[in-house]
Amino acid sequence: MKLKKTLAAIAAGALCVTMGAAVLAGCGGKGTDYTFQAEDAELYTGLQVQKGNEWSANNDGAEVTVVSYFANPGQTITWKVNAASDCKVTLKLRASSCLFGAKNADGEIVDIGSLGGNYEGAKGYISELKAADCGSVLKVNDAEVTMKGTLPSTTIELEEGNPWAIMGVYSVIHCGEYTATTNLKQGENTIVLEVVTGGFNVDSLTVNSSAEITFNKTDNSDRLPQQ
Repeated sequence: MKLKKTLAAIAAGALCVTMGAAVLAGCGGKGTDYTFQAEDAELYTGLQVQKGNEWSANNDGAEVTVVSYFANPGQTITWKVNAASDCKVTLKLRASSCLFGAKNADGEIVDIGSLGGNYEGAKGYISELKAADCGSVLKVNDAEVTMKGTLPSTTIELEEGNPWAIMGVYSVIHCGEYTATTNLKQGENTIVLEVVTGGFNVDSLTVNSSAEITFNKTDNSDRLPQQ
């Protein structure tokens, strides 16, 4: 099986977001960060919420909750936010790539299954995912906005047993960010992330704005895996 097909088949949803203050043209200077978690947004039927620790070489990353299995065309994550006034804003979507395979002993990217269980000299590999190639669109009040940025790649030690499970866990929590600029109107605004051909794992959306932004949470506690 070609790697591209393998990556698409294994895609497990998700997104992670933080945001620094920025100078906003036409909004009176430095804005305030308002961060809204993906698990508190309106989620398309079938999307799941997953908890884990962010990837760290020392295995000491902070706990994070993401919306996973965000990979099938038509799936959406919807944040409905209210702005105190019209304003230009910066959006930052925090997420992780869900494209993974392996690198063999020669450093070539291959399908994990092609290693035949022999992981000597090989590593699991999470592919970087550029915004232009991410397979999803971000819309604000039905108008598409351009996302920029790259979700990072990384390599992970493989172990005997089930490497797919190992890669699945790490791909959910190795986060980066996409950014976009847009305008919000006074009152309610709808921000929708939608899968077109592919997706990723989503942690949060941060809005940097000089106008106060509020958000009504959705209770998605039933989307968490049962212990």
